[in-house]
Amino acid sequence: MILVHWNHLRKFQSGSAVASEITLVTSGSYNGDGDGTTQDSFTITGIQANDVIIIHMASDTGNDVWSESFDKGTSIWSVDQSVTSIAGYYVATGTSETFSTVADGDEFFEMENVVYSVWRGCDTNNPIEDFATSSQTSSTSTTIPLPSVTTTVDGCVIIAGFALDDDNFSGMTIPSGYTFLEGVYNTTGGSSSNVKVYKTQTTAGTESGGSFFVPTPDPNVSFRIALKPA
Repeated sequence: MILVHWNHLRKFQSGSAVASEITLVTSGSYNGDGDGTTQDSFTITGIQANDVIIIHMASDTGNDVWSESFDKGTSIWSVDQSVTSIAGYYVATGTSETFSTVADGDEFFEMENVVYSVWRGCDTNNPIEDFATSSQTSSTSTTIPLPSVTTTVDGCVIIAGFALDDDNFSGMTIPSGYTFLEGVYNTTGGSSSNVKVYKTQTTAGTESGGSFFVPTPDPNVSFRIALKPA
């Protein structure tokens, strides 16, 4: 009884609630086969109910909306230009989750290039505190600037990244203060790179500035996502 009471008191400092800590459970990537005659799918294991899965797909020739790519989950954004960027999230219900492409008549939509990460300790009712995207449709620069996000809760996790048309991300430089999470380059059915990094934002406020530097300039979509703690 005393322990329960103490754990409850620890949630408060100076009269205000202290958010739970968000932790990274696992991350990975998936390359589709670029063939609409077969169904693409991937399975994430080693997770538990209420973990929040963040998925980002980059595509040179693929779909431009979430519902035409994945059979479940909630869309965060869909940006369709020279390279497509699609992001969404799903709250896990068990120890593994499988994501599959959706049928389109006699064929399946393509799931070209995916990176995912799984987070524990998020607000499962509203895990996305804020997000933003920025597009460069005809880039002649090797700099990929990041858009700003603003949080109102301490302890958010900031995920940043990009979808890059045609070229390999290998040899890039990531923004200062961030940790590399996942990166994948796919040449099946079209070429694109897909990269994610992350950091913990200890104190709420605006996360701005910062850029990726890539070896070759090409159209791109950059992004930031702020995950809200429980």
